[in-house]
Amino acid sequence: MDMERGRAILQIPEAVLRELLAECGRMGREETWAWLRGIWALRCSVYLPKNGYYVTLSVKEPWKSERRLLWILRSAGVVPGVRRRGECTEYMLRSQDDIVTCLSRMGFVRTSLALEEINIFRSLRGRANKLVNCDSANIAKSIGAAREQMEIVRKIESEGLWDQISPAMAEVARARGANPSASLRELGQMLSKPVSKSTVEYRWRKLESFINEKF
Repeated sequence: MDMERGRAILQIPEAVLRELLAECGRMGREETWAWLRGIWALRCSVYLPKNGYYVTLSVKEPWKSERRLLWILRSAGVVPGVRRRGECTEYMLRSQDDIVTCLSRMGFVRTSLALEEINIFRSLRGRANKLVNCDSANIAKSIGAAREQMEIVRKIESEGLWDQISPAMAEVARARGANPSASLRELGQMLSKPVSKSTVEYRWRKLESFINEKF
């Protein structure tokens, strides 16, 4: 036992292991998954990165069990990724469906449900973050636009340009000056003849063009 790393290593004599592997060839479907469950408990690692999760099953070359593992996994429609790492062969399951299938076949129902719960929680949290970020971006955009519009109102006021713009644009400008934090939709409803948000946007573009020509 490695006390520093908190690991316990179980060593099986090679003769015993060969006998187990030979016996596995005569096992039924349920017994085969029980055999895999034992190896899974000894050599499996579950990783939980920022997004999703994945499983690796590492088998040492002397075990000569690669074909058997692949046969068991493929019998359930699971095709793992395979890579060599030193003396071991690693089988990787990155598909949530594949991981849940294996856990269910081996009887790890609680583990399967726990991973499903983690995946759902992360999905909901990701959606919530996207909504918050989207709302924050929209608010920042609206504040920036309102500031620019208030600057246009100040220029019209300071230069005495009210008589040089149409009554419709003047009304929108005065509404903004009196309501710095109102949205464009709200501004449209404040006018003597309520208009849509797109109409308010159109009038502000005209005002911006007018001010840009003047200055």
